[in-house]
Amino acid sequence: GAVPQPPLPAHARSGSSLLPSSAEIAAAQAEFSGEGGFGGKPEVNPLVEAERRNPVPAPAEDLRDKISFELNNLTPENTQLRAATIRNLIDRPGSPALAWFAHMLVVKRVAAESNFHPTYHGLVLAMALKTFEQEVVRQTLDSILVLLKSARIRTSWSERSLLKNLGAWLGALTLGRNKPLLQRHIDLKVLITDAYTKGFLIAVIPFVTKVLDATKTSSVFKVPNPWVVAILSLLGEVYHMPALKLNLKFEIEVLCKAISVDLPDIKPTHVLDGMHVDRTGNFDFTSRGG
Repeated sequence: GAVPQPPLPAHARSGSSLLPSSAEIAAAQAEFSGEGGFGGKPEVNPLVEAERRNPVPAPAEDLRDKISFELNNLTPENTQLRAATIRNLIDRPGSPALAWFAHMLVVKRVAAESNFHPTYHGLVLAMALKTFEQEVVRQTLDSILVLLKSARIRTSWSERSLLKNLGAWLGALTLGRNKPLLQRHIDLKVLITDAYTKGFLIAVIPFVTKVLDATKTSSVFKVPNPWVVAILSLLGEVYHMPALKLNLKFEIEVLCKAISVDLPDIKPTHVLDGMHVDRTGNFDFTSRGG
């Protein structure tokens, strides 16, 4: 039968922007200044902050310890064995273990440990548990939305690194396995457009290119697939903008090389022409032009 889709994220239900508003950014900057800037409190991971605000129900400590032991001793060679053990531990009606483990895997491991993505991906597949895979995708989307809403994402390299890692992971779970990334869960074209007008390309371009990087293993989501072409065309428009920061150009070049697309062959869109761009705290362009 059909796999049930993850529930709609809050932004899709409300139609609101994925990125912080000017008021949210100003409030965060005021709080930062109040803490004494860089001399104040150390930077806090937004995913940890979100977890503190909305704690994830956890199973009993002995069960948590058993699951953690299996995960800590996971290797590419023993994935099948560990997956079977973890499945037996979490696949229990009414237990919070499944959602708790999916959350822990995404937030504590996947977001921070991109080198281990193939091993973690192998674990998700070896578990062969649709409800678990669905929960992992949901937790991934939720974590991405938390990071995109962070007012510090433009200034924090570590937050952008978490976002890139989750982008690569989301792409591998979906596009890389010929599964669509539904617009109602996250619309990449709308996200890029929003990021351009608000000055968040610095965070969004590396994220989107990491998601699309997974199409290199897809037999469906590659040129001339219309969905892929539409996003590449929008990235092409961004690429040719005057004074776009070189590191953002580089991200797009790296993507094209990875998926075997020649940049000159991409026909850029013109959807961003004439859109108003907020220049306050904007790191997307060099000081001249843009």
